[in-house]
Amino acid sequence: FMSNESAHKNQQIAFFTSLWRSQATAIMATAADFSVYFVLFHFISTYYVTASGIGAFCGAILSFFLSRHWAFKSTDDRVRNQMIRYSCASGLSLFLNVYGIYFVVETFGIEETIAKVLTSISIGLFINFPIFRCWVFRDRE
Repeated sequence: FMSNESAHKNQQIAFFTSLWRSQATAIMATAADFSVYFVLFHFISTYYVTASGIGAFCGAILSFFLSRHWAFKSTDDRVRNQMIRYSCASGLSLFLNVYGIYFVVETFGIEETIAKVLTSISIGLFINFPIFRCWVFRDRE
């Protein structure tokens, strides 16, 4: 029987491997987010703010599982705590994405899909990656 720390240490992967995998995970989650947004907004005529929120939620679900099992290989026994931290971080991201796209469209009159791209890139680079790396999927040595 291994302690949580021992189990986690055995699963750690090299920093740069984790870095590129986390970026690939972000791209895949963003693709899911944008696909859902695109279908809802352009084909079903869902309000762009609602479509953005639903897309971000779907991307967050994919991101959690890819991050946990592939990018960070953080599959120790703390899944519940990790899910709580991830949910908090994703809730913040969801809020910032939904209100960010609204702010950009309503304030600057930028087309909705362009506003979605600008908002998503900004939130992903400056909010999500640092929080996921330093808090959600952090090493527990």
